Amino acid sequence: MQSLEPVSPSELEISHLRRAASSTACWVLLMFAASRLMLLALIVFSRQIIEHGPFVAISRQNEHGGTLLDILTQWDGVWYRLIAQHGYAPPTPELAPAFFPVYPMLVHAAAFIVRDFQVASVLVSNSCLIASALLLVRLLRLDYDELICRRAITFLMFNPVSFFLSAAYSESAFLLLSIGALLAARQEK
Repeated sequence: MQSLEPVSPSELEISHLRRAASSTACWVLLMFAASRLMLLALIVFSRQIIEHGPFVAISRQNEHGGTLLDILTQWDGVWYRLIAQHGYAPPTPELAPAFFPVYPMLVHAAAFIVRDFQVASVLVSNSCLIASALLLVRLLRLDYDELICRRAITFLMFNPVSFFLSAAYSESAFLLLSIGALLAARQEK
């Protein structure tokens, strides 16, 4: 028979916080995985429509490849990759200073590990998205309950423009830094 020993309120609070954090982290990862799978399905479906439907002439004019990485790293992603590889010096085009340096620096650091700038840029964007969601939960918990936190994460992951948070753009890094700044301000740090 187990003896019932008194537990201090701080121990109960820490145990409750650990369970809540674990539950929320699982929710964040579940919503991330579900939304990215849906995004992948939409990409595959839309590529089929463009390549075989009435837009076939447009798809043939597209200068980019058709792999998932090519799709996630086109347009401004090309600029960020060039800056991550070469910095702001030539052969980076003259318009490169229009792109802020934090995201390319993160991509450069990740590419040092994974040895591929395309893969690194998508990894950085998705890592920043997950970290943003976790920080958003911490920020929301200051005022709201778990249900509101979960809804906010669901809306973040499934919003119509969330594609850009997984692509090779700086939006997910900006979101992470913005939420981090708001959280620090709320906690007066």
